[in-house]
Amino acid sequence: VMEHWLGYEISLRLLISALLIPLILLSWIPNLKYLAPVSMVANLFMGLGLGITFYYLVSDLPPITTREFAKVSTLPAFFAITIFAMEAIGVVMPLENNMEKPRHFLGICGVLSQGMSGVTLIYMALGFLGYLRYGTSTEESITLNLPVHEW
Repeated sequence: VMEHWLGYEISLRLLISALLIPLILLSWIPNLKYLAPVSMVANLFMGLGLGITFYYLVSDLPPITTREFAKVSTLPAFFAITIFAMEAIGVVMPLENNMEKPRHFLGICGVLSQGMSGVTLIYMALGFLGYLRYGTSTEESITLNLPVHEW
């Protein structure tokens, strides 16, 4: 499969192979504190992407009365999807062992609760605004609904 990028045809296998080397090097980093700058850059790009997505979602929103929302009987499926989406918590748990004060990780006001609350609110806002904006034509990922003709 060939992809077009800046006027060039690039093999998808070649592109994946080129990305393999930096990913392997990143996975060999032994200490989490050395990954902090990489994580900060990734968070900045994630924030930029979320900002762009929210911009497109809130532009030209239809009235809320134009949408029919799910019944209570679909709540179990909602919770199953939400738990699946947040399953990366196993990646975050080793951070507790590396914290200076591990007891600050858990609890109602702990680092984990605060971080997951923020992520949950973002998921809820994206889901609500995505359905309000696109209705039943919402794709599996809300970014698939965004316009592709704009950079």
